[in-house]
Amino acid sequence: MKNLLIIIFTLISFLSYAQESSIQNDSISLGTCREGIENAESDFKKNIYNLYSYGLSVEIIKKGEEDFNEFYRDYMFKNYSINIENRGCVILPKSKCYAETAKKLIFQKFGEDIFERTRKEAKKAFLKNKHYR
Repeated sequence: MKNLLIIIFTLISFLSYAQESSIQNDSISLGTCREGIENAESDFKKNIYNLYSYGLSVEIIKKGEEDFNEFYRDYMFKNYSINIENRGCVILPKSKCYAETAKKLIFQKFGEDIFERTRKEAKKAFLKNKHYR
C-alpha cells in the first residue's frame, strides 16, 4: 500500500510539473515598460520618430479646413519625419512607455514648441495650396 501511494504521488508531481511548463510556454507576453522605452530609443537612433496617442480622438474642424489634420500629419512626416498616429483605446505598459519616451526625445531634438511651430507652418502651406487647387 505504501509503495502504491508513493507511485501515485510521484505521477501526480510529474503531471502537475508538465502542466506548469506548458502553461508557461503558452503564455503571451504583451511587453514591458522597459521594452517600450528601449524600442523608442532604438527607433529614435534610426531617425524613426513615432508620435503615438491613445484613446478617443476628437477633432475640431473649422469650416474650410476639413482636410487640414490629414495635411498636417503628411506635412510633419515629409518635413520632419515625424509619424503622428492614434493607436486606439487599448493602452499597454509597453505602448504607453514607448509613446512617452518618443515624445520626450522628439521634444529634445526639435524643441518643446515643435507642434505649435509646425502647426503654424503647415497652416500657411495648407491655405496656400488650397488657393491653387
